[in-house]
Amino acid sequence: MISTVFFPKIVAPFQKKYPNVEFVMVEEGAKKVERLVAEGSIDAGVVISPEEDSCLGMVPFVEQKIFLVLHKSHPLSDRSPVLLQDLSQEPFILFAKGFGVRHQVIEACHSSGFHPAIAHESSQWDLLVEMVAAGLGISFLPEAICSKIVNPEVCIVPVTEPAIPWNLFVIWNKERYVSYAMREPLAFIREASL
Repeated sequence: MISTVFFPKIVAPFQKKYPNVEFVMVEEGAKKVERLVAEGSIDAGVVISPEEDSCLGMVPFVEQKIFLVLHKSHPLSDRSPVLLQDLSQEPFILFAKGFGVRHQVIEACHSSGFHPAIAHESSQWDLLVEMVAAGLGISFLPEAICSKIVNPEVCIVPVTEPAIPWNLFVIWNKERYVSYAMREPLAFIREASL
């Protein structure tokens, strides 16, 4: 999911500028990416609001919100903002464990005084949308993904109260040697984030 934002904004323009630097993308949940970076299995990662870890260096990359996705016939489909507590009895369709979006949504629900009932989960955003379109529950997706939804059976409500952030960071292990091939993409990302 993050790669849909990261690739066109960073990887494609960087590779045009530096065609000899190879990117090998590993697609995993945010928590696993953090672990892989910390242990040195991968050079860098893109995650949602990383845990504070003294070994991780981080650069903010994208600041967006997570939107509510409802069936078009849902009573709240034409209301904005929607209070999260008004969704406390709804079946939630969320990303699988290990995905930062899931963690952000559950934390926001806890802050609003309830634990969401998770009816279904998937690692694929388009399947989450199809489940909402089938009337199986509600979901939450990042703004960048919502712009790709074309299913006429769903409605996107851009504001929930409280708002749920989707802040992406590029992370690397600052306690390990950072090669020139890694320093250049980090500098490019810093420049692109401004």
